[in-house]
Amino acid sequence: MKRFTLILSLVFCFVAFSFAQSVQEEQVAFEKTQVPGFVVRTNHSVADITGAVEQKWEKGWGLKASKASGYKAFLSQKMPTISDQNLDVYVGVKETGKKNAKVTELTVLVSTGNNNFVSSYNNADMAARIKDAITELVEYTAVYSVEQAVTVNNNSINKLNTETQKLESEKQKLQKQINDLDKKINDKKVEIEKLQNDNAKLKQK
Repeated sequence: MKRFTLILSLVFCFVAFSFAQSVQEEQVAFEKTQVPGFVVRTNHSVADITGAVEQKWEKGWGLKASKASGYKAFLSQKMPTISDQNLDVYVGVKETGKKNAKVTELTVLVSTGNNNFVSSYNNADMAARIKDAITELVEYTAVYSVEQAVTVNNNSINKLNTETQKLESEKQKLQKQINDLDKKINDKKVEIEKLQNDNAKLKQK
């Protein structure tokens, strides 16, 4: 119960922070030119954002990823919640900002084909759905991040349990050796006492 409460608290904190980072429309670099894209800057790590994309979009939505123009590309595929038509979606994740104020920048470019990239100016409805999908992805990243942290801790716990069991087994072996030595010592003492008694009897004669 305590663990569940902790996870909920961490998720709430992450989600609260994520909501503060709204999705912006910006001109971004693509194939040596500037095109309209959707950008969000968040405190989640590059690894967590990348993992969330793989978990939610690739595994969850069944999308097939490739690489194109420095982006992870989902080419000519349907994106649930965004559109029923095939889209070309490009995803970039990188760390940006100054040394003591670094953030992760998630960039998403969506094309209806032939590099016709979507923006609020040419397709307001789809642009709104794209922003919603990115926001949901960032929200999911909060959950994914906590799940990953819990998984890492559980793996460490399992490893420590295995090591503890091994040490307990070694302890039992050593304890058996100690018990055997104690018995041998006690046998020697009994033998010594017997011989001392024999000496005493001999002296009395």
